Amino acid sequence: MTKEQLIKELESILPIMKKVGVYMNEVDRLDMQIRNLKSRYSQPKGATLMDGIKGWGMGFLGATIICGIFWNTLPISVLKVLYPLFLLLILIGMVAGTIIGLKKAKGSGKKEDAELLAQIEQYKQKRKASEDKWISILSPHWDRVKRIIPEAYASPLFVQTAYDYLVSGRADSMKEAINLFEAEQHRNRMEQGIADMQAQYQAEIENMNNKVAELEQRVRWAEHEASVANDLAHPF
Repeated sequence: MTKEQLIKELESILPIMKKVGVYMNEVDRLDMQIRNLKSRYSQPKGATLMDGIKGWGMGFLGATIICGIFWNTLPISVLKVLYPLFLLLILIGMVAGTIIGLKKAKGSGKKEDAELLAQIEQYKQKRKASEDKWISILSPHWDRVKRIIPEAYASPLFVQTAYDYLVSGRADSMKEAINLFEAEQHRNRMEQGIADMQAQYQAEIENMNNKVAELEQRVRWAEHEASVANDLAHPF
């Protein structure tokens, strides 16, 4: 097949492959969304130590506020009598807050899992519909496509790329178009690999900075709680 014949044949299948490409891209997009949802679903979502700590902190804070209201309104003689009750109230608030925080986190995790499964099933149905669509478009023309292009390269991307190579003069045959395509794909993969490594390094630095900031926040919170506890332990 001459170069001119090859260009003409590619021109005849380009509109078909462009339509196929639209639905193939949709399948790829849905595949990515399904993978992301499955990754989220596989992550543990039960009650964690952090949920218990949050509940403990809220219980401690609530009980301390209640005690503070009475502390500022009752006379010293009454406060001395009620002081053990204040400490007991704070202890009860901490325990109750921890239990409530753990139960709330556990229930939230089950609800999120159910929602993720429903979304995954919905995206799977959309994916199948898009896949069936591009198959129905390509099937009547498949034999003709394979006569022009090797089956391994019969994709919308390659058809458009090979056509551009031939029209621009960068290739004079299908073999040259395939070799040039492979070379450019290899270079693109190398460049993408470097970009991914740089992005991963940046993400690790950002994650480390976030952990440091979180640790500093916990230290400040612990110092605040220690100060409040010390004031309650030495009220007079």
